Amino acid sequence: MHVEHLLTVCNRRLYLLSQLRKQGLSDKCIAVVYDAIVLSKVLYVLSGWGGCISQALKDHIDASFQKACRWRLTHKQYNFNDLLFDVDSKLFAYSKSELHCLNHMLPLRSCSSQLTSHPRGHAYDVPRVVYDLTKWSFILRSLYKQKAVLL
Repeated sequence: MHVEHLLTVCNRRLYLLSQLRKQGLSDKCIAVVYDAIVLSKVLYVLSGWGGCISQALKDHIDASFQKACRWRLTHKQYNFNDLLFDVDSKLFAYSKSELHCLNHMLPLRSCSSQLTSHPRGHAYDVPRVVYDLTKWSFILRSLYKQKAVLL
């Protein structure tokens, strides 16, 4: 339901931007407004919901990004999975700080991380994922993603 509402709002805002273009707003200004009112809507709390949606919904969001490019409302072709990876990576980097509010959710630091043959992007033990409910949570997604990037 969240993604359907998000797409409805984004499509309305794309129409608004197309009307602003007809009124004579420059391409550069249109791109700035697109980032402010459309892209920001997609990025809001993306780490919380982005891993839990189906590929079909991700494709719908990508189709909205493609429509914005076709209508020349943005200069950059965005991709949902790339945006999710970027947002997750930044949040995970911040959450490593002991003062961050998400730090307590990270698993214990591994004392044998220097002895492993596969380097990781972090010093945490990687828990085994058992249930689909937790499979796509931000913490597990980030831990496994950082591990996969370096392998």
